[in-house]
Amino acid sequence: MVLTATLKDGHEFEPMELEALMIQALVWSLGAALIESSRLRFDAYLKYLACMSAIQDETVEPKVGELPSWKTLYDFTYDVDRRVWVPWAKLVPEYVHDPQRKFYDILVPTVETFRATWLLQLMMNIKRPVVLVGETGTSKTATILDFLRGIDEETHLLLTMNFSSRTTSLDVQRNLEANVEKRTKDTYGPPSNKRLIIFIDDLNMPQQPGGGDALQITYGKGRGVLTTTQKKEGEEEKNYAPHAHLSSPCQWTRFPAAEGMCLCSVPTSRFVSLFSVFNMTFPDSSSLMKIYTSILSGHLSPFPPEISHLTEEITNVTMMLYA
Repeated sequence: MVLTATLKDGHEFEPMELEALMIQALVWSLGAALIESSRLRFDAYLKYLACMSAIQDETVEPKVGELPSWKTLYDFTYDVDRRVWVPWAKLVPEYVHDPQRKFYDILVPTVETFRATWLLQLMMNIKRPVVLVGETGTSKTATILDFLRGIDEETHLLLTMNFSSRTTSLDVQRNLEANVEKRTKDTYGPPSNKRLIIFIDDLNMPQQPGGGDALQITYGKGRGVLTTTQKKEGEEEKNYAPHAHLSSPCQWTRFPAAEGMCLCSVPTSRFVSLFSVFNMTFPDSSSLMKIYTSILSGHLSPFPPEISHLTEEITNVTMMLYA
């Protein structure tokens, strides 16, 4: 899917360019859901299989037929137009402080968030559903919400569902029915010329209560069949959602899953297999420094220079205190 999304229509690629794009596609497909320690091993083995020249100079951008060796392939993207591997760090835009924006809406661009936004846009272009996973604090929800703010409202509809331990299959059904129209006998979809984007936050939050109920969501690939079921011990499985087809303009694009909790409603492997899964890793120390420094410097900008210049010192001391 990543390779399909990165190939430009009408552009003729040389074999070495296709190999570079294939390597990038392997990183963000087979290696996309790996944790940090496994990414190092995957990166080393992929470079070993590629047998390309290794560039160790940090000031040199590896060309087609070369690979960077001073960092992993997760830290680079292949620029089709320039035919070089470019560090993600060079592409991250500068943070612009908005005093009117509420604190929980602030998202400082980092390598991790910028890279995730790039992946979301790629999958959006080819209408591929996405699951974002990662530890708490990796900005999964903030990254997605920031991305969704930029979609064209004239051609897209957005449905946001926040799952909790009390979410039931009927809740899911009612939310869907309120945002789609009946087109034929068993076909539902968004209004004409609209594309419905569904964002579910904390997909695996619904828990199993004492009675043995368990919420299970199944997304059928064929024509977009969504079935939500409620199971009870000793009883037959009951379908609470209609066996209805969701027409193609519906896209299940954003499903971040929370980690580190005891959850009973784990999505089935069949369900997850229909999505592209990307693991958002925790930002490194340099990214954390950038995040805190950017926010603090924005808030201290109205103050006198003797106070605003203390931004880095305050950030360093705070990070050392909580390290």
